[in-house]
Amino acid sequence: MHKNALLTNFSKCVTLIFYILILFDPLTLKSYVKWDFCKITNHEMSNIILSNLKNGLNKLEISNFVSVFQFKSNCLFLPVCAFRESKLRPLFRPIFTSGSYYCNNYSKFLNLTNVNVNMTDKTVSLDLDVYRNYTEKSGRAKFKITESENRLFNLLNECVDFYDLKMDLRVVGGWVRDKLLDKDNKDIDIAIPKMTGIKFCEYLNNFTKDKYGFSRTVGVVKRCPEQSKHLETATMNLLGFDVDFVNLRTEDYSSNTRIPDMKIGTPVEDAMRRDFTVNSLFYNISKNFIEDFTGTGLEDLKNGIIRTCSSPYEIFMDDPLRLIRAVRFSSRFNFKLDEKLKDSINEQVLKALAQKVTRPRISQELENILSKSNVSEAFKLMYQFKILHVLLNVPPYDYDEEEKKRMRSRVTDEMLSQSCSLMERLNKSNFPDIDYKCLYLSALVSPTRELPLIGKVSFSEYLVKELLKLSNQYSSRSHTISQGSVTFGEFLDKSKVDRVTLGSVIRMIGPLWKESLLLCLAESDRGTYIAFNILVDYKVYSELVSLANDLGITEAYNFKAPITGPELVEVLPKITSGPEFKRALEFQVTERLKNENVSKDELKHKLKTHFNDFL
Repeated sequence: MHKNALLTNFSKCVTLIFYILILFDPLTLKSYVKWDFCKITNHEMSNIILSNLKNGLNKLEISNFVSVFQFKSNCLFLPVCAFRESKLRPLFRPIFTSGSYYCNNYSKFLNLTNVNVNMTDKTVSLDLDVYRNYTEKSGRAKFKITESENRLFNLLNECVDFYDLKMDLRVVGGWVRDKLLDKDNKDIDIAIPKMTGIKFCEYLNNFTKDKYGFSRTVGVVKRCPEQSKHLETATMNLLGFDVDFVNLRTEDYSSNTRIPDMKIGTPVEDAMRRDFTVNSLFYNISKNFIEDFTGTGLEDLKNGIIRTCSSPYEIFMDDPLRLIRAVRFSSRFNFKLDEKLKDSINEQVLKALAQKVTRPRISQELENILSKSNVSEAFKLMYQFKILHVLLNVPPYDYDEEEKKRMRSRVTDEMLSQSCSLMERLNKSNFPDIDYKCLYLSALVSPTRELPLIGKVSFSEYLVKELLKLSNQYSSRSHTISQGSVTFGEFLDKSKVDRVTLGSVIRMIGPLWKESLLLCLAESDRGTYIAFNILVDYKVYSELVSLANDLGITEAYNFKAPITGPELVEVLPKITSGPEFKRALEFQVTERLKNENVSKDELKHKLKTHFNDFL
């Protein structure tokens, strides 16, 4: 009887091993898997494979047997899924060892026992105390975090406990703000007391390497006080999150310089040196509560106010880029700017923006505005507070002496006013498949069409690429849309709209013809005047797009001539490469626009008739 039981268990073991080998190719307990939790845990796993695995476990009735390998706690479950889904097998690394120590620790660390088949990242609702100082509660706040975020915070706390560092870790800035607004945010900033972020990353890497068998590369963003970049930041990709680690700090200024002496500070000092109250909130992950040391952060978040943590003038002179950040947050969340903040934007602050902040830092903020904010409102505010004048070197705010020498013509206040008006009109449109980023930039540059070239570059492209330091794609596409608007304007002035004329316009402009049409309508006087503003009649847009779709010419810019190269020379023996050759190709496309079913033989006949000089 005893022998039969042993034989039965042995058979089950062999069956299990073969089952795994057949199902998962070369994957065994000595398998290699790429240690990247984000791609693993957030990736949708194969339902069929997991279903087969579950059925196999049930049929073999081996729950007790495989518990020694922590099978049901997903130590093997995770790399199995990753192995099946990943194509990066050369990058795999060992996750299991011969001992049970690592298995148990991975199981504890991942905590994936109850994860469902689709591996969705569930959220956890938190109802937290709020502190305005270190000891006094001042209310409660609610927000949600994901299981992945919770695992990250647990790992960081585990590191602190392991080395007995006796300090509280805090998530700061935008992540806390967005969570309280019930918005998602993947960028996590961790504030470290008592040491630099780089030093803590050393502790963290040693901890994860010793206990979990992995470490991460630490990036360092150096300080540059001359350009208002005061903090040295350590960055690390951890459990799929891009995490920034920086020490709590305070900054002292001497009387003869605006470059601060940065020191490790207290949480209160750190909060008061941040830009805006809504960005100064801390989530203390060590004690699990919210800290609002400015005293108005949660209130301003609730009431929709962008307010500086301390004197707005000092905040802006410390880092003038905060001017644009204030505009960005105001337009993104539809928050009002605090009156004291608005009153502090004077010529000294604007001059500091021009002279202290690098163009790449400005371009990053502009990119964020184009991606996440109400662009029309943002540029309206930048125009109102003369920020746009500084960025585009408009007199008398042309503080950049080098730019004065380079620019032969000037952007004027009137041009910027026209640009903002165009953006406001475009803000009323909401159509699919439209590149609104470049459309808004085209509205910015359109009033500068008549300005002369800067070297060999159009002024509009120079404005976007060199002054705003945005990418070549932005500069070229916004220029194309701006010029395409002129082309469409000439087309709309004609009474006849047919397949040939509309198709020809689409071919001339290219893939951005819809954006060009929208800008053209915004620039034209077609519409209704209400309170001195034009409400654009976008019905024209819908009708023309629908017509192009019905006529099959929405991608007319991709139409090719059927007869090319040697075949065209055979039809027109005297034709040579150059303008006439190109004209013969375009002639064929026009004939196709007239009659989409035209045959090659018909085209050859038409070519001989139209280009008889080349026979």
